[in-house]
Amino acid sequence: MNILSAGMGGLVDRYVADASRMLGGTAAYFGASLKALVNARLGNVKCTIVRDGKTEEHKIKSFMIAICNGRFFGSGMKVAPNAEIDDGLLEIVALGATSKVAFALYSRDIYSGAHMAREGTVHLRAQKVTLDLANDDAKSVYLLDVDGEPMGGLPLTVECVPSALVLRA
Repeated sequence: MNILSAGMGGLVDRYVADASRMLGGTAAYFGASLKALVNARLGNVKCTIVRDGKTEEHKIKSFMIAICNGRFFGSGMKVAPNAEIDDGLLEIVALGATSKVAFALYSRDIYSGAHMAREGTVHLRAQKVTLDLANDDAKSVYLLDVDGEPMGGLPLTVECVPSALVLRA
């Protein structure tokens, strides 16, 4: 896994999967993004992390939460600029924007990594993370995007298993 997100990204994925390709992929993605922005709901997410044997619970309000092993997703979006693919930790990043307009404006900062310095951005590091949605009104639209594929919704638990993959060149 590179990056998994919950929230608006999963909704965009669902809309793209259902969209006509007659106008091309870029048009389908743009249309899906606009539709997702209209239909998205703010998630009240219970985030439980485990790091070095210690468990912490966080309440996060966001339109999107990303769980990252890598730094980039999409077309060069630097959602987790501090992520190291081989450090055994996952980076959890959520934009603190609680309105759709603010989310749309702050989202462009993801391309440079500037979103990390914005007030309200949540950044956590963990070996294991569990996300659960507290508000039922968002369940049908607070969906998962797993490396660009729609994969259902919350609850979800993700754990980093260090050195589990052997690569040969």
